[in-house]
Amino acid sequence: MIAEYVKTRSPDIKLRFPSQGLQADVWNKYVFEISNEGNMAARNVEVDLEGEFEVKGLESIPHLDANEKKEVEVGLKPTKDGEIAIDTNVYFQKYFDEEEYRLDDLREVKVESQGTYLVEDVFLIHKDGRLIGHESRKYREEIDEDVFSGMLSVVQSFVKDSYQSKGNVGLKRLDFGESKILMENGKHVSVATVLVGKEPTLLPLHILEVIAKIEDQYGEMLDGWSGLMSELAGIKDFIKELIFVTEKEEALTEGLKSSLVAQTFGVEGAYQIIQEARRAVETEKMDSAWDFVSNLGSVVTQEGTDEDMAYPEVTLSPEFMKELGDLAESSEFRVHVAMISEIVQKVTQARIDLDLGHRMPISFIAIKPADQESANVISDFKRVLQDH
Repeated sequence: MIAEYVKTRSPDIKLRFPSQGLQADVWNKYVFEISNEGNMAARNVEVDLEGEFEVKGLESIPHLDANEKKEVEVGLKPTKDGEIAIDTNVYFQKYFDEEEYRLDDLREVKVESQGTYLVEDVFLIHKDGRLIGHESRKYREEIDEDVFSGMLSVVQSFVKDSYQSKGNVGLKRLDFGESKILMENGKHVSVATVLVGKEPTLLPLHILEVIAKIEDQYGEMLDGWSGLMSELAGIKDFIKELIFVTEKEEALTEGLKSSLVAQTFGVEGAYQIIQEARRAVETEKMDSAWDFVSNLGSVVTQEGTDEDMAYPEVTLSPEFMKELGDLAESSEFRVHVAMISEIVQKVTQARIDLDLGHRMPISFIAIKPADQESANVISDFKRVLQDH
């Protein structure tokens, strides 16, 4: 009877690997998922990883139930950047069966050069100082635990003090050895990032967006939080992406690419508008700063405008037209003027949407061309203005 039972049931082992987020020549924390999608438990599961990397921390899994998933955390140190292959062998046994079964898997992953990712740790702290979650890019062994504990203690004390100081608003920075800690407070939580090296330009804005999402989804539960993590299921997922904030656009994870901050400010030529957003983060309370940043995002990403709205038109002075000579009569130049006119109309719409009135003169704008032809038009027009 047992033999018939075993014949109709079997484990079905599946692996899921992140395809990016690694750096060459450093120990990365690498987390992959192993699951059993079969109708029978697996036992004595052994995972072997081979490739152009060193690996630490692989341990056997005594039991993997049917329909069970486990996250496996290891240390991975790639020997080069670029595309590398992870050759995986999984060995396991069925119950009531002494035979060893094997699964082979080969995956390509992208490895960035050392120094691409500079955020090493992210802490999510309740306003009373309790640790809610922690994410690390670095594979941390026991030898590092004293340093880690000291860093956590500093962050927790910093959080408590900042909430008690009502006048202390905006992004805060603190040196910790060779590292720098950036911290922003929300109503109920603080996010602290620990980085080594130059601060990524958009990091403060990404921190702001993460806090805004957490406060929106978990604010009520955090207000009277008992300390049970089951009450905040999924909250740590929000801070995971922060360890992959980078200046290299091609190295951003898919989660970061789809964020409002990346969509709004991660475009060429957005330097001035980024500085305004960072100023808000540095000097204002979290909710006020996020209102400013998200309003910019809604304007930049909006599609279409109100057709009934009256907009100013671009006109060029007779003196300027005369100086341009035959160029002013060319069809190419008229296209340029039409393009600039459309930009002015977009700026007017943005002023209306943000309810700016005349309170805030607009001294710069960020332009995201839809295609290369539009980019050429803008570039050519700028050159004409510079030459004349």
